[in-house]
Amino acid sequence: MQNAELNKVVDDAENDNPELKTKDFIERATTLKENLDTGLERVDQIDDPALRSVALIQLRDELGLNRNEFMRLVELLSKFKGEQPPEDFDELRKWTSERREPPVVEDLLGSSCLTVWAADGSSGKSMGGYELSEAVTTGGKFAGQFQAQVGDVVFVQEDESPSDAEVKWRRMGFNPDGKRLHMMWSFTPMMLPELKAKIQPPKQSWW
Repeated sequence: MQNAELNKVVDDAENDNPELKTKDFIERATTLKENLDTGLERVDQIDDPALRSVALIQLRDELGLNRNEFMRLVELLSKFKGEQPPEDFDELRKWTSERREPPVVEDLLGSSCLTVWAADGSSGKSMGGYELSEAVTTGGKFAGQFQAQVGDVVFVQEDESPSDAEVKWRRMGFNPDGKRLHMMWSFTPMMLPELKAKIQPPKQSWW
């Protein structure tokens, strides 16, 4: 199914840009993939997120892909690049046990997974996030009950300004380990390299 989808994207791209066509469809797909990989790696090295966005558009145009084709190819390639779990059940159990990590906050916040905290506006989500950050950066308990593993926190805050946040911090007695808490006050998908640089070792591509 995935190969069929990939071939369809390649065929659609060639219909839009006949120059992509060669004698063999495997050669066409290989060339397009290589050019896309190389281009994405170059874009990944750009420091300015705005320039990175412009470069992506230029790369898409250079490859002769429309927006949907380009995004679909990037999505498929990113899936293929990641480490894949084994299909054998016994091997899978071994594979997962070797990678199992303790929860960030006992009975509340797991590790290596996505946790969604949703509620109505002005219901205290940001304040709860700050309290979680304090518990994690200090290795304390969240809400006086849930034990946290000590660690660094990257907090992306776009709901309030730094000055408004400072007022809230004073009122709630916010007291995290300042060396472990890293605030980001704006974020777009083009800033994923900056985000990954804060939570992972450098020189890892985000594609």
